[in-house]
Amino acid sequence: KGYGFGINNRKKIYPASIVKLVYAFAAYYWIEKGRILLTEEISDAARKMLFYSSNNATSFLVDILTGTTSGPCIEGQSWKNWQYQRAIINDWLHNLNWEELKGINCCQKTWDDEPFGREKEFYGYDNNNRNSMTTDSVARVFEEIMIHIDYQKHDLNLRGFLKRNLNKVVLKKDSLNQIDGFLGEGLPESTNLWSKA
Repeated sequence: KGYGFGINNRKKIYPASIVKLVYAFAAYYWIEKGRILLTEEISDAARKMLFYSSNNATSFLVDILTGTTSGPCIEGQSWKNWQYQRAIINDWLHNLNWEELKGINCCQKTWDDEPFGREKEFYGYDNNNRNSMTTDSVARVFEEIMIHIDYQKHDLNLRGFLKRNLNKVVLKKDSLNQIDGFLGEGLPESTNLWSKA
């Protein structure tokens, strides 16, 4: 809703771990609507997914959001049902009716290595069903998380999970700090930074 400029900002590309913003936003929404209950485990998983970019935490949350699990290939109606369930996040994104979200695909888990079994099959021939987003869609989801959600005491505080400490001493102690090698590395320590690497 603000002003800006983008190059290829409507081109669909593979978002890698940036898709975790969508899954965090979906978890917040599911909790707000009473579809899932906020527990310490869900809060911890959302924090680890956003702050440390944990793929294990992401897998856990995608399973909770969609009612699916990874495993060996399945067939018939069970396979159709599984695919339908996994598409629930895409259906929800579509129902938001945000121009920036048209045509994006956010239904796959993130992996340290690669998917296997039904997850691999769900990626489709030549990975044609892999996650895809535009930079405009990422910006819109990030804006919603940062500006348009009024977090309360018992909410899933996504904004807090994205806050970064730029102190060099703190960063040196964490080799996976999501700052070194990213935009935050070049910022003064006094800068307020919220990010998802």
